[in-house]
Amino acid sequence: MKGLWLRYLRLWSVSLEARLEILLSRWAARLVGLIVIVAAGGITLLLLTAALIAWAAGTTTWSFAFLAGSGLWGAILIVSLVLGRQWIKRLLFPREALYRLQLAQSGLRLIEKSLVKSQTAPAITSIIYRYLGQIAWGAVRKWLRKWIPFL
Repeated sequence: MKGLWLRYLRLWSVSLEARLEILLSRWAARLVGLIVIVAAGGITLLLLTAALIAWAAGTTTWSFAFLAGSGLWGAILIVSLVLGRQWIKRLLFPREALYRLQLAQSGLRLIEKSLVKSQTAPAITSIIYRYLGQIAWGAVRKWLRKWIPFL
């Protein structure tokens, strides 16, 4: 019995570790997605500002180059907003952790099922407890009828 509980605790710790790994990977995917969005947006704004300054200075070729660069980074920003989160989640999702979690959960269920089967065997104590419960409930009903006549 002691070995069974040790196995149960080990499987529980494996499932906890896998859940934490999945949670951290989701958090990391959100953080990386946010960093990509902020960086692309910042670079886009920086290049738009540079294009405006270059246009105000009178160098149209530089302003068009900065404008083209800001368009490229703006496209990267839009793609990362639309598709980036799914790509990053898919890229950073730990499939091994999900596999370990499934194995640990199935092992836990097997141990729990084996423990429940051994405890559901008809024992004399369960019969005694049932009759004691009926007697106690009868005494409570009798007491309630004494104080509340319409029961």
